[in-house]
Amino acid sequence: MPSSPRLCVSLMPESIAQLQEWLVRYREADLVELRLDRLQEKSFPEAFTRSSTPWEGLFPRYVFSRKGNLQQQPFPKIIVTIRSVSEGGFWRGNPELLWELFQQALQAGADYVDVEWQQVGELLSRPGGLPPAQVVLSHHTRERDFTRLKERFQEMLQQPAAVYKLVFQAQELNDAATALRLLETFRASGKKIIIHAMGEAGIPSRLIGAVRGNAWTYVAPEEEAATAPGQITLRQAQHAYFLQEKNHNMRIVGLVGFPIAQSKGWLLHNRLLHRKQQEAQREQFSLHQFLYLNFPARDFASFWTAWEPYLSGLSVTIPHKEQVLPYLKIASPTVEKSGVCNTLIRRRGEWWGFNTDFLALLELLTPYRSSLRQGVLVVGTGATARSALAVLQELGIRKLFIAGRNESRGEMLAQKFSARFYPLQNLPQLKIDGLIHTTPLGMWPNTETVPPVLHLLQKNMVVLDVVYNPPETLLLRRAREAGCRTISGREMFLRQAAHQFRMFSGRDVSYQEVASVYREIEQEAEE
Repeated sequence: MPSSPRLCVSLMPESIAQLQEWLVRYREADLVELRLDRLQEKSFPEAFTRSSTPWEGLFPRYVFSRKGNLQQQPFPKIIVTIRSVSEGGFWRGNPELLWELFQQALQAGADYVDVEWQQVGELLSRPGGLPPAQVVLSHHTRERDFTRLKERFQEMLQQPAAVYKLVFQAQELNDAATALRLLETFRASGKKIIIHAMGEAGIPSRLIGAVRGNAWTYVAPEEEAATAPGQITLRQAQHAYFLQEKNHNMRIVGLVGFPIAQSKGWLLHNRLLHRKQQEAQREQFSLHQFLYLNFPARDFASFWTAWEPYLSGLSVTIPHKEQVLPYLKIASPTVEKSGVCNTLIRRRGEWWGFNTDFLALLELLTPYRSSLRQGVLVVGTGATARSALAVLQELGIRKLFIAGRNESRGEMLAQKFSARFYPLQNLPQLKIDGLIHTTPLGMWPNTETVPPVLHLLQKNMVVLDVVYNPPETLLLRRAREAGCRTISGREMFLRQAAHQFRMFSGRDVSYQEVASVYREIEQEAEE
């Protein structure tokens, strides 16, 4: 088993010129897969079967330096793949021609050829067949049942090959967990294996599989050039997930909720860990290493059943911040006070729950405690509103008001936190010193929306909007123009993330460090 994940860039060129250009460009990968089944009709297969030197120059072991000198350097291993239509590719040729092309590829210097399971009889069992030591035996299927996939992979392992690859289409997040179960089942076989699920729902199986036993992980050169659904790019693998710094013992943590595609927490936590690991090497301290990824789950119960065995920690967002409570062995005081949990940590085999939103809000509002005596309005009735109300009680603020569209939930929160509830659309003029907005209104891309509270804004009022994208919402801009003291949801997000990172890594991190890393991420996104 490799000490760190190996990355295979999968290229699907449409011309010989494009193929050769890409080969040099992506030489930093560990392996390169050449998907040759989509070459232009005039170029393929004629270019490889009728030329006097059909494959010469296709696998360059030499590159030019910036000074123009020819230099030899290590080059990624090459896998030649000609994927058939029946397994999701474009090849419609006959087995005889395919066998000839694979033979020529190996003679020209390719390291592996990808042979589909259905082609075993024509390509591997024939006299003078392809050498097993250079065969990636693959199978792509829509089958999702664990037992049937297990039986098929057992059949594949009976055939001599260098690497065994099983890929299936994920229809839901828990299919990715099925791939990990299969990987665990066959990891002890002593064979080099690759098992993952395709599609967006299958992304976690690619990432976790990269650190838990797959021989290598397929990545795309660019987002628009992915050869299979769900592939991350080479840059994301190296500079967002930092996969090559990971190892088999890596902890798995992530964000569970729905929808979460807009979240940048995975970028923040993985880069924070990368920075801390660099410090650890210089200053010789230890920290818990982890891989942080997204788990877009609509239903928490089914997610927990499938994924709990693989996890060491979780960030929790809507709609699950209250649903997770029955799964906790230990609830921290912040969870007990708020009835909300947004962070889970496995400690000694038991799950502990925390509320880092509570901690962040407490840090932000404490300096304004004496300025909030006339009362605070909390807009929204969700989990973040509960956290805000609990913090205000902690600070001794007695005049609490709640506004929201869900009247039954609003009345329940009003009773729990000794507050008064008003329907959001019929909000009267209130004499308050503070306003905390906890709904998604104003979040990107709907940045021109604002809750109906502008008539309440007064000079010196404290206004906090938990929406962090954009950093200044329309509500905060109107509040600033009215002379209010504003607090951005960006600051709350980064402060709660700092608390989570301490729990995930076991190392302290300052708010300034977290903010610095987040600025890097934003700047790169703008480039």
